[in-house]
Amino acid sequence: MVYTLAGVDCIDCAADAAVVSAVNEGIDAAMEVVELRRPWVMISVNDDDDLHFRKAVIAEFDPDDCPMDCSRPCELVCPANAIKLDDHSGVITERCYGCGRCFPVCPYDKISFLQLAGGTNAHTADGLRKEGLFQTTLENSNDVRSVLASPSSAFIGGVAYGGYARKIVGRVLSSMPSQQGPSSIEDHPELLVEALGLALGLVGTVKCYHPVHHSSFR
Repeated sequence: MVYTLAGVDCIDCAADAAVVSAVNEGIDAAMEVVELRRPWVMISVNDDDDLHFRKAVIAEFDPDDCPMDCSRPCELVCPANAIKLDDHSGVITERCYGCGRCFPVCPYDKISFLQLAGGTNAHTADGLRKEGLFQTTLENSNDVRSVLASPSSAFIGGVAYGGYARKIVGRVLSSMPSQQGPSSIEDHPELLVEALGLALGLVGTVKCYHPVHHSSFR
């Protein structure tokens, strides 16, 4: 929902029925809030022999820090069966593909992400633009697009942020109050505003949005 509201063109997700369903539910929820173009949903099938699918992040935590009476929601939601607590294994790195589903459900905020690749995502768009490789547009309040810097030789028109996009809003999602059953961020307007501000800060580097402050949404 958050990144649909931020105006992304495509959302990449794992080839897992529950994940695809959750993505489409989030898109539908966003489109009920404001009229916008529906983003594409791209499903990635992991192939360890293809470098395109290198894992950028994996979940990480010390199982010895987990309280004995924890209900282990992380183990239940993991689609790859990559979390095992019975033998204190924690995250099985060979299975974890960084989907992030365990991150917001931990009631003790013990899970973090270990970045295996990248680390320059926040500067990607600016770096491409500086090299004249990135075609960019300006979107103003009148919904008029004017080309800022789009040399005819521009090779790149978009950026795929992957796990980094999830990571920057993950802390907001993890701060949602714990409750029985599923919880939706639209039920917590203050958190939705905070997450949307972070998402716009990332998407805006690509879309060239004018700077937006959280107060603008209130």
